[in-house]
Amino acid sequence: MRGYLKKRKERLYAWAVVIFIFSLGGTLLGMAQWRRAHLDHYDDWEKSIHEAVEMGEEETLITLIASDDLGDLLSSQRAGWVLEPSLLEEGNKHLSGEVPYRYAREISCDLPRVAIVVDDVGYNAAMARKLAKIPIPLTWAIIPGLKGTRPCSKVADEANIPYMVHMPMQATGDKKEGRWYDLSWIVSGQSEAAVQKAVARALEELPDAVGMNNHRGSLSTMDEALMVPFVKALGERRLGFIDSRTIRGSVAYKTARHHGVPAAYNSVFIDHYNDEKFMKEQLDRLVMLAKRHGWAVGICHIRSGTLKMLAQLDVAQFGGVRFVTVPELFSCLGRP
Repeated sequence: MRGYLKKRKERLYAWAVVIFIFSLGGTLLGMAQWRRAHLDHYDDWEKSIHEAVEMGEEETLITLIASDDLGDLLSSQRAGWVLEPSLLEEGNKHLSGEVPYRYAREISCDLPRVAIVVDDVGYNAAMARKLAKIPIPLTWAIIPGLKGTRPCSKVADEANIPYMVHMPMQATGDKKEGRWYDLSWIVSGQSEAAVQKAVARALEELPDAVGMNNHRGSLSTMDEALMVPFVKALGERRLGFIDSRTIRGSVAYKTARHHGVPAAYNSVFIDHYNDEKFMKEQLDRLVMLAKRHGWAVGICHIRSGTLKMLAQLDVAQFGGVRFVTVPELFSCLGRP
């Protein structure tokens, strides 16, 4: 009888293990499908956001931001994506040579650095003038090719604020000959000459840019064959690059570093939700990452709610870090 009960117990245990394994597999598969579905949703959501910005439909923009359900995905998983150990090790290596950036104050590099980039400048010069009044270190990312591109860069120049080219690049959902494809300056399949021409064209509009970061570009930044001529074009002009990290598989940062281009990457999207509490929590996360790794870059956007939050921000409340512009960040990374 005891032998029978022992065998029965062993069989039940074996079945429990099998059921657990199958359940775990199903759970992991479901999570993968959920993640893919949500990333696809993010591409559609991102397009709607940019359309609302372009049309000046602020109420639509706020609704899109407030109703989206990807905050946790972007603020936790995406932040984790960019913190791969190999990239962190590479990112903290010192760059060789002098980095002759405009606007770079002589600052002490003894503290961890926090750099905030404000994306999507170029649609509205009035918003740019409001942004210019915010008395904390910021770096603007101005989209080339818009009616407000030059007026916004003029505002930045007059206020002595550094800016980058927010280079439009192809996203994964952009179909060839579609509207968003046509608006992209860097697209898959371009020749090296075409990439060089796009970079030169952007800098004709924004000649005082201190570097570039990608506008959208989830497809382009995964394409190493495309990123090599792009970062080389920046290197030839002694410009830096910030990888916005709009997709996990981006090779842009790694490619830039490999070719000796001063580079950093986005760790936190600050204003994914148009909610002051959320944005402050993201800033806390950004500071924490800077303290952990020596530096961190966060991206926000030129929106009314974001400008209000930045205007009220007292950077002195964050002890143990220094808020810097992107040129100052590169300058510190370049020191021995």
